[in-house]
Amino acid sequence: MLAKLGARFDATLRVTGFLAMGGRIGDAPVVEARRPRPTEEENGHAA
Repeated sequence: MLAKLGARFDATLRVTGFLAMGGRIGDAPVVEARRPRPTEEENGHAA
């Protein structure tokens, strides 16, 4: 049951753009997930 709760918490964080970085829930830092940089093509620059 605790594993399911942890997985659900992790999934909720992930969809909102955050990641739990290991450790116990009491001391694990929560950090904003990296966002991929747009490619030059997506920026409208020709290569």
